Amino acid sequence: MLYLDKVDFGFSWELLALLLLVYFVITPLVAGHYADTHGHSFWLWWGLGLVLPVVSIFILLFLPDKSELGKMEHHKRMLKKRKRRATIPEQIMLEVDFILKYHNTKPEEEKNSVEEF
Repeated sequence: MLYLDKVDFGFSWELLALLLLVYFVITPLVAGHYADTHGHSFWLWWGLGLVLPVVSIFILLFLPDKSELGKMEHHKRMLKKRKRRATIPEQIMLEVDFILKYHNTKPEEEKNSVEEF
């Protein structure tokens, strides 16, 4: 009869347990961070990373990047908060800054055609 506890396989079970723990902790964090930087929910993808570690990262690679839209929505919310405390001239300046930052007044074709003449 073989006793596996006395056989030396060349590795320790503690090291294997540590590597598995690191894998199941790091993978969800990577998925959550990647999702967060691309405009998706950190906690949703962190949870999916716990359940489906490699699959969640693979799926995230093919999702569209919503980060620019997320930045604009964040600026809209911050603008509303700042406008509540601002005076009327400050509110106008905040709105103008937002419009200049996120809205292109001329399409690219018009800009090029005007510069040619």
